[in-house]
Amino acid sequence: SGLKGTSMEPCAKNQLNIWKQQISLVLGGSAFVFNGILLVSVLSNEKLRNRSEYRLMIALAFADFSEGVASFIGAVYRLPYYLSDDGCYKLATPLECMILPQNIIWSSSVFPILQLLVMIAVDHFIAITFPLFHVRNSSISNIVMISVVYGISILCMLYAWIQPIQLLINMKTLQRVCSTGKLIDNVYTIVIKYATGAASAISAIIHVTVTVKV
Repeated sequence: SGLKGTSMEPCAKNQLNIWKQQISLVLGGSAFVFNGILLVSVLSNEKLRNRSEYRLMIALAFADFSEGVASFIGAVYRLPYYLSDDGCYKLATPLECMILPQNIIWSSSVFPILQLLVMIAVDHFIAITFPLFHVRNSSISNIVMISVVYGISILCMLYAWIQPIQLLINMKTLQRVCSTGKLIDNVYTIVIKYATGAASAISAIIHVTVTVKV
């Protein structure tokens, strides 16, 4: 133990945090492996990668792949701190936490996933409702949609940096585990939480509508 020879008490181990990281390790690893396989399969097939309807799917798979990587390496990074006796005593600056790969990737990939779920559903709806329009314009419209989605994601990532910069200016320190809950603005986290549910609901409603039309 890193506390031998000191008067400090061992850190209390939060079993819930340990379980969360173990789950993230498995789910994040699965997400980046399976989405990686999907990306390689589609991109290596010339017929598939040149079809406009696959562009949104590739963009979504890339966003899912990125979030899977962030979840996996985040769990690999955090788990030792939650399991150690002295992890709670190790501190870092907000900047040191924010430049960790998992935090950069997560803050830039979470919004594309939400938006692309809806975009794919809308694309399917247009294909069924206005087939001629979709055939003529799907290639350009998909590129525009993907560009808009990733443009917004960059703005969201920049917004996520506001609180760490404020903490840095105020000379604050964080536990070196660098959990996003302490690092990123609560409003940002809440918006993501509810936007996830809203995006899933909207996507499901549109897909049901498409199914009924078919």
